[in-house]
Amino acid sequence: MKATKEEAHKALTWYQNHRDKDFFKRQSFWEILELISQESTAHGVGHLWNNRKNALGVMWLLVTSALLAFLTYVVYGLVVDFAGREIESQTTVKMPEDRGLQLPSAMLCNRGFFSRGKLRALNITTHLTNYLVGITGSAFLLRGGLLTTEEGLSFLKESHKELEEVLSQRNLTFSELIDAISYSCEELLLVCSVAGRSLPGVECCKSFVAMPSFTGKCYSFFSSPHYTQTIKGEYLGVTLYISIPYQDFPELDGNLLDLSQMVKLGVQLSLTNNLTHPSSSVLAQGLVLLPAVYTTVDTSLSIVKDKGIKTFLDWNEKPCVKGDEVSYDKDRDGFFSRTEVNCDLGVMRLCFNRICNCTSYALDNDDETLAPCSAMETMQCYGVLFRALNMTVPSHAYDNVSNTLINHTQQNIVQSCVHEGVQECRRLCERRSYTYTASHLPIEQSVYKELGVQFSIPNQSGVAVVTAYYPNLRYMEIKLWRKTLPDFLSTLGGYTGIFLGASLVTAIEIFVFFSLLLLLSIRNIKKIITPPIRTTPHSTPHSSPNSPREG
Repeated sequence: MKATKEEAHKALTWYQNHRDKDFFKRQSFWEILELISQESTAHGVGHLWNNRKNALGVMWLLVTSALLAFLTYVVYGLVVDFAGREIESQTTVKMPEDRGLQLPSAMLCNRGFFSRGKLRALNITTHLTNYLVGITGSAFLLRGGLLTTEEGLSFLKESHKELEEVLSQRNLTFSELIDAISYSCEELLLVCSVAGRSLPGVECCKSFVAMPSFTGKCYSFFSSPHYTQTIKGEYLGVTLYISIPYQDFPELDGNLLDLSQMVKLGVQLSLTNNLTHPSSSVLAQGLVLLPAVYTTVDTSLSIVKDKGIKTFLDWNEKPCVKGDEVSYDKDRDGFFSRTEVNCDLGVMRLCFNRICNCTSYALDNDDETLAPCSAMETMQCYGVLFRALNMTVPSHAYDNVSNTLINHTQQNIVQSCVHEGVQECRRLCERRSYTYTASHLPIEQSVYKELGVQFSIPNQSGVAVVTAYYPNLRYMEIKLWRKTLPDFLSTLGGYTGIFLGASLVTAIEIFVFFSLLLLLSIRNIKKIITPPIRTTPHSTPHSSPNSPREG
């Protein structure tokens, strides 16, 4: 009996090891199922088949089913996430290379717009001054009643007529008039020091570029990889000695301007990258510098890098633009249209002329063949563009005014222009942003007196000193990318391997299994449809049962 059991066990073992594993041989459903279960690379399937007739089979059924259900949930999340093409990020704190950290760009703007002394020298009236503030910066600075009452509209009309007369009498363009009543760079900047190298104001201003903005005329210092801070120290950053005129703000009339929007007056310093226009940032950030005060600006740098936002799967994604391909001096139109940070400003700049047939100073449009927009035209044009760009409406008075132009403008022209501008917009492959904390310290009286003598400062002006630097030579790097197909497959393979030990080979096995089942089903259907052919014994013609047989 014992020998019989051993022989049976040997026979079963031999059969399992030597049974026909030909997948293309005609086999029954159960034979195919057994063959796939035994040969599958997925671990749980083989255990489930081998223990199908004992208690372990129940355990393997529960374990395999639970793992398969959880894997299905995970795979669903992976597929949804991959199909959504969300941008992923990684943040790392890094130390700079041997060349140090590139210093930030700096912007100097007069939040008071103009010089009172220069306005008086040109006999500019108070009414015209306030009107110039409204159309140079933003018409939203004008009181709302001016735009909705007959008296206010009459004032705006008379002021614009007076502006046209001044430009005609003095043979000036609007930009030239703004230059004449604004501070020059040499009047503001006494000395600058960049990365430990000091230059007098005249030489320093050669590195500053005059740029229009929503606060009037600004001066921007564009940093470059040549300007770096290599070691810690306040005076190895960007240090500016600035002349601050006393009581030289223009005369502002509360009946004409909303003075609650103009509480921030004075010379302002803003730190930014060298690819941002002042109109995009001057109203969003900046420090007003005070005379006889030393201001230190502790700066932190963040670098956002595009490491693969556009893949071959993202065919409609626009490629990024390298920073060295964008230049305000060489390609002003590209500076606006090809940089994401200036995109909205670029769209407005592009569409302003087409819609209104006039120019706005803050949009930096150098087309002098067109007249400057009046306050009403400015409000109307901004109204149309804000709505086309889905921007928030600033005021109720603005609603009433902008609707007028919308009703008389072909909407398709507006949408076409905005679409054209948005399509040209590109993100930067590498974008730098700065956050900073300022502290203010009064300059000691004897030192301040010596500064006045050194710079020959007249009594009607003071000196402000500001230093922007990195307190520690570290920066934050933020990498942005989208998952590629190999990334998705590797993540998917990791999960399937952990839960079921499966791989791409397992997927092929499943395909083969269902293909064999399909062939088996077709074969069975053909057997049902096609009846079997019955054959009869062969007989020769002219033969009969009684015929004699040869032999």
